[in-house]
Amino acid sequence: MEGSFPSPQAVPEAISFRQLSHLLQNAAADGAVAGEAGEEQLAQLERLLEAYARLGRTVLDQLEQHSGELQANRTAQQLMALGALGAHIRLGLHALAASRA
Repeated sequence: MEGSFPSPQAVPEAISFRQLSHLLQNAAADGAVAGEAGEEQLAQLERLLEAYARLGRTVLDQLEQHSGELQANRTAQQLMALGALGAHIRLGLHALAASRA
């Protein structure tokens, strides 16, 4: 590469076509690498959200199916905690559905 580049705060008097071409190639390569990493992270997040949705629905189904058994020998505070758990799962599932709409 010809010459050196000035510090980021300085404005160069001139820049050669070769320097400009090199900057463009580096920027394109950096953007492609960042884009691929970002897409993989987004895909991983989507897989986790889908797993959360499946597990949340399963927990809610089990809470409903076994509600009588869960209520036996539980204190009022424990029952409220189970109710709050169900409510938070439902809210999470509603939020997930809204984020996809």
